[in-house]
Amino acid sequence: SLVGSEMCIRDRFKVQPIYPRRAKERNMEGYVIVAFTITESGTIEEPYVMEGKCRSAANREGQFNECSMFNSATLRAASKLKYKPTVRDGRAVAVTDVPHKFSFELEQDS
Repeated sequence: SLVGSEMCIRDRFKVQPIYPRRAKERNMEGYVIVAFTITESGTIEEPYVMEGKCRSAANREGQFNECSMFNSATLRAASKLKYKPTVRDGRAVAVTDVPHKFSFELEQDS
């Protein structure tokens, strides 16, 4: 199998994670970077969290802090991603450790 960083991978099917209610109530924003294997058929296996961070939406200049409140929504969304199968030497191959970043941002009240 190949490692994700060495290839250009096109996702066929974009997925927007569900914003966790607890994060919304606390006015928290953030992002999660997950990595996973893209199978020969373009589906996702074994997603895992590489990094999860959040900060208050009221302080967008502020530092991001480690947090896990977006992890489960991200993993659920990641498992629904679909990719074009990667073809190497005429056959589809699995690609491991492909990173993908999901961002969580609240609508700003104008």
